[in-house]
Formats: sequence, structure tokens, C-alpha cells
Amino acid sequence: MIDRIEQPRAISNPMVSDYQGDYEQYGAQPEWGWAIPPMYELLNSSNRIGRFPRFSHARDGFTDHSVSLAYWNALIHLLVYSFGWRQPGRGMLRWYQDGKPLDDVRFQLIHDLWHADGSLDDFVYWLLDRFEQGASGVEVLDHLVGKEPSHPAPASPDSAWLAQWIDVPTAPGEQSAGYGLHLEVHWTTPLDEVRDPASTTLKSPKSDRRAAFLADSMIGWYRQLHEVKLPDLGDRSWYVDVVVKPVGHLGTFRRSRQTGRYFAGPHRYHLYGH
Repeated sequence: MIDRIEQPRAISNPMVSDYQGDYEQYGAQPEWGWAIPPMYELLNSSNRIGRFPRFSHARDGFTDHSVSLAYWNALIHLLVYSFGWRQPGRGMLRWYQDGKPLDDVRFQLIHDLWHADGSLDDFVYWLLDRFEQGASGVEVLDHLVGKEPSHPAPASPDSAWLAQWIDVPTAPGEQSAGYGLHLEVHWTTPLDEVRDPASTTLKSPKSDRRAAFLADSMIGWYRQLHEVKLPDLGDRSWYVDVVVKPVGHLGTFRRSRQTGRYFAGPHRYHLYGH
């Protein structure tokens, strides 16, 4: 059972907020990031018990941003950092085109939460229309794996073509999921460069191919993971359990030899977003 919750009082009332501590816990500015730890709690729960922001439907031209900012930003974090997708819109579209398979716990959560709430199609359109055409931080992802940043020319998705798989919003804009929430710039904190990062990597013998990456903060954890030096295993991969103290276990990650990026779960789903 997922309890639907409101924005924590510590965020809505700055007088009781520890702003730096919030960044370290949430991995984003608190208004955009407070749903990220509950999302990972749900992923780690075997019986899907936990908490998550309620979905805010647009009513009379008004959407409650106090929950919408975090509600959608948590999904961006799941797509970019757990699946390891450079192009989350393309990745989600591939999921739709393949019939929305549910043999991965993350896709199950997407189906049971964002899809069930009714606006995921609108959000996929926003990802294709806005995020993949102008999100800040994408070039940092390229730099982490030694690739030249690419800058595709802005272009709206082909609505008629997309309509084969998603319900395309009739009038994309402020009342469609994703628009007007500044999500393009509030997902990059795990990519931040941290001076003297407090992180530790533990590894087993090469034959076991197991390692653990422990970080004290959500700030910069994904960048630091890419900076870890592990012995070369040839055509085999290290399985790295990533734990960030304020949140817990983020998943077991491998590094793709095709994309150079760290990802959790099956490699075939990592390639959805590339």
C-alpha cells in the first residue's frame, strides 16, 4: 500500500529547514527533491509499502506545484540515474512500443504509480518535447564517459506518429504534466562536482566481481561513481552496490561497455534510453 502524502512541513516552512542537509538527503533543491528518498524506499520494499506524493490534477487552471515538482522530478531521477538513460523520453517511448513490460521492479513502480495516476502519457510527451531538447546537465553525462556533447536542434515531437503509442496532449502547455515546473534544471545535483567527497569503494576479489560504493550525500554521487577505478575484467562487469547514507540502497549497478554509463537492472532496458 502506498500512502499519498503532502509536502513536508520542513520544506514549506523555511524557518525549520536545514537547506544544505536537505540537498544532501534529496539530491535536488528540496521543493523538487523530497520525493526521491520515498521512491527508493518503494523500490526496496518487497511488498510495495511506503509513501509518495499525491498526484495533483489540474483544476480550474491550477496545479498544486508543492507536490507536482517532486512527483515528476523523482521519475526523472529514476530514469536518468537508475536506468542510466541519456534520453529518458526515448527510453519511455521504447517501453510503450514494447508493450510496457513489467519484468523489472522499476517498470512495475512506474506502471503502478505514475501510469496509474493518469498523466504519464503527457509527461512522456514533455520529455520528448522539452527535456531532450534543452535540459541542462546532459552534457555533463556525456563528459563523464568521454563523449562529445551533442546538441540536437529543437523540434517538437511528431504528434500523429506518437499517437500510435501514447495519448498525445491536445494542447501541450502549463496544464500538461511537466510543463512550467522547471524540471529541466532541477535533476542534476547527483552530477555535481564535490570537493573532497566523502565516499568509499569496497571490492571483493576479481573472481567475485562484487563491489560496494558508499557515499555520505546525494550530492554528486553519480559523478563519483563514474570516477571509481576498478580493475579491468575484460568482457565481464563489476556489480556495484550503491548506498547513499541519507537514503539507503540505490541499486546494484554495472557499467555498460556500449554507453560507458553506470546503470541498474538489465542491460537491454538501459539501452532503451540511448
